[in-house]
Amino acid sequence: MKYILSLFILFVACQTPQPKEENHLSSQALEAAKRSIDSIHLLTQKAAAKELTLGAIEKKVEQLQNDVKKYSSEFTKSDSAEFLKYDHKKQEETMEWMSKNGY
Repeated sequence: MKYILSLFILFVACQTPQPKEENHLSSQALEAAKRSIDSIHLLTQKAAAKELTLGAIEKKVEQLQNDVKKYSSEFTKSDSAEFLKYDHKKQEETMEWMSKNGY
């Protein structure tokens, strides 16, 4: 349970992306940020299932969070809004998965 809560706190800690003016890299950055969020979600599940230890994934989650911050600097306002919706959806999926699996 301690692993799950720690990972979920790390997952939620991804900061809100800062909107930026139109940029041709925005859509690429959005997709990369989504992949990072997906990876965090998967790592959370693996830690919950005790397939990995918290220590084994802390650095990876931290790197993924830094990647999301970096990518978000390229977002347009609309991509920023889309990412926030996607991040919220993934957080809900994680909470639902944790509830279904008794965490």
